[in-house]
Amino acid sequence: MGLIKMKLPLIVGFGGMNAAGRSSGFHSYKRMVSDVLSDADMASTWQDLARRMGLSETDSLNADIIDAIKAGTLVRRIESFDPDNLLYQYKASLQSSDAITFTLRKSKLPNRIPDNWQVEEQGSKVTITVTGELGALLEDRVSFPVTSGGNIPTGFDPAKLYQSRFHPRGLSLTIYGASDALNSLGMDWDTILQHIEPDQVSVYAGSALAQVDENSLSGMLAAPLTGGRVSSKMMALSLAEMPADFINGYVINSIGTTGTNMGACATFLYNLRQGMNDIQQGHSRVAIVGNAEAPVVADIMEGFRVMGALAEDAQLKALDNSDVVDNRRACRPFAENAGFTMQKRHNLWC
Repeated sequence: MGLIKMKLPLIVGFGGMNAAGRSSGFHSYKRMVSDVLSDADMASTWQDLARRMGLSETDSLNADIIDAIKAGTLVRRIESFDPDNLLYQYKASLQSSDAITFTLRKSKLPNRIPDNWQVEEQGSKVTITVTGELGALLEDRVSFPVTSGGNIPTGFDPAKLYQSRFHPRGLSLTIYGASDALNSLGMDWDTILQHIEPDQVSVYAGSALAQVDENSLSGMLAAPLTGGRVSSKMMALSLAEMPADFINGYVINSIGTTGTNMGACATFLYNLRQGMNDIQQGHSRVAIVGNAEAPVVADIMEGFRVMGALAEDAQLKALDNSDVVDNRRACRPFAENAGFTMQKRHNLWC
């Protein structure tokens, strides 16, 4: 039997950002094993992180800067929201022996007036008298049971590096990750395009959870119940395949195959397999594959928490037999643990 010739996919570049720093140049890996590397080996990584985190504009380092980098990277106390001051609303039924009276702007008056309301107009305002019960939502601030997470390095905001207009966090990470990966190739992207056809580039990148924050799905669903407004961007930017579309639209302008394969925590691997298949079958010469997740938001974390998936502070304290939670040790995949730890990250391979 003759041998079947199949093209061999090669990884020629990678990039992105996670809690340990930038993927390209192995900086994030070096940060994770920094305790066993020499000062000389770590110098470039400390310098890179110092610039990303806004701690230094030069290559000069000192102990204070390195300490700040260590404190602001890896798994740590959540920074993307305040776990001790989380907005929460409780349903309540207000009752009084006398009628309940309050004033509203006329423009805020409901379209459907409840039967037990009496409305008296007073210019631009109305006085409302309620007989019986009044349903209400009472605003409160609560402590979230999970305070550990893998936020990207403190002070780093990819949305400030390009014309980001109300882009979800995961898509801002996508733009940065794609640029980082292409810059790691060792040659200009335009040089590569000179040797291939325009449709010989595949892009497979997405998000297992789609985009869920105030600028995307979460904001769109919450707006009618919180007095907000749904924007024209929210629906489109919430799509799970949007990272691939953003790479095409903002970075490479490809006309090749674009999409994503969703598979929970294996989404990146499914996209990698799809890119490899395209190259092996001759459909593409270049494949960009990746995954973008920005789940360190209270909405998503509450969903995982109630199903028992996340390590809660009380459980971590019990593991350590301590009254103080050690956020740094929340992620223990190879030891006694209490659950998963959420992390923001975006990784791309070329």
